[in-house]
Amino acid sequence: VGKSTLAEVVLRARSDGVARFLDDPATRAAATEDPVRFIRHDGLMLIDEVQRVPDLWLAIKNLVDRDPRPGRFLVTGSARLLALRGLPDALPGRSETVELWPLSQGEIDDAPDGFVDAAFALGADLRSGSSVLKRKDYLARMARGGYPEAWRRENPRRRQRFFEGYVSDLLSRDVRQVADIEKFAETVRAEDFRGLKLLQRRLGVRFHAGFVFYCGAESLSFGTGLACLPISALWATGT
Repeated sequence: VGKSTLAEVVLRARSDGVARFLDDPATRAAATEDPVRFIRHDGLMLIDEVQRVPDLWLAIKNLVDRDPRPGRFLVTGSARLLALRGLPDALPGRSETVELWPLSQGEIDDAPDGFVDAAFALGADLRSGSSVLKRKDYLARMARGGYPEAWRRENPRRRQRFFEGYVSDLLSRDVRQVADIEKFAETVRAEDFRGLKLLQRRLGVRFHAGFVFYCGAESLSFGTGLACLPISALWATGT
């Protein structure tokens, strides 16, 4: 299942739940026209693909600031899109983020998936039973991945078409929205660091450094821990 399906399962457990799917044109138009009225609901509201209407963040933040009761909004969206330049700051200190990963090998095989816990509990005494998997089996699992849509496709050609379509979608939609890779600007603006500054505030002392790459020639500082670099620094920088 995907994030939207999982969110709906959570919503169905609540008698006061209501869902808003921003992939629907009419719903998206209503949210864009009046975001404050759109989020009014005395219960749990699921907002799916929230990045499609950035102004909803400010409306939610304003409402939560005035009424900080927890558990009122269940918001889904692409993790890559939370750093969009046009997206207002999220809800630091007022929200909890759950990242949805692909299926693990244990989930696919209905196995315990408990290696990490066992490693901490047993240390060097940890042993595993004999495995029937060979090198080709591991390579096949790597190629299959953990996306449900992919591992259900036993035919390698069908699985390959899925991954090709998935990567194409990322390049044509999400990545361009996040990084504006079609522009390759020769200048850098302070607002280009908006997402990095948000990450810097969230991580605090764990934030090491943030860089924006551009087509210019100089390496310039944009504040503590932030700098712009020529794109060529990706392959020309030594250690």
